[in-house]
Amino acid sequence: MTTLSSNKFIDIHTHSTGEGDVEIINIMPGDSSSGIFYSIGIHPSYIDKYQSHGFDILKEEINKKNCLAVGESGIDLFRKEVSLSVQKDVFIRHIELSELYKKPLVIHAVRSYNHIIELKKLIRPSMKWIIHGFYGGDQVLSSLLNHGIYISFGPNIFHRSQKFTSSIKLMPLNQLFFETDEYNIEISDVYKEFASIKRIELNKLIVSVRNNFSEVFKF
Repeated sequence: MTTLSSNKFIDIHTHSTGEGDVEIINIMPGDSSSGIFYSIGIHPSYIDKYQSHGFDILKEEINKKNCLAVGESGIDLFRKEVSLSVQKDVFIRHIELSELYKKPLVIHAVRSYNHIIELKKLIRPSMKWIIHGFYGGDQVLSSLLNHGIYISFGPNIFHRSQKFTSSIKLMPLNQLFFETDEYNIEISDVYKEFASIKRIELNKLIVSVRNNFSEVFKF
């Protein structure tokens, strides 16, 4: 297993390899990872494609040691082609896999944070949950944090809207991650932009995320 360096960058959700000391490549059932570590799940956009056979593949892949997380999975209310009830059912099956295999859960949430929190309260999972690509205001962020959910910031950080900047300033360092998602950007730039907005030293940020990674992913 890789030993974490104190001065390197961690990318917890990406679709290609980059400069990160540790990168978790996100794949879907039947895909192969281009990196050492990966997460696997059924994105809400592809439920129709994978629902019938994808979970057999998920069970096999999630049990492998290089699979560090379940997901991304979640609820996307922008995707009208898949009903909310179906999305919830598929998401709950991912939660069950996360609990069964003792792997954290990476969550895709669009206009659905209230549904995610409701399920968190109902199921009371033992494994950590991470909202990937968070882009919301103070109130939503506070509610997620209060329910023990970790937050991952990605390239949306460069938008610098007043509402989003306010959330970044509010964000505690002990529930924080970063990602590049599907964008052609270096993870170090995401760290640096966050540090600039929050007005903290970059090294302090690096150490905090490294500690969070060790806690959540058991490195």
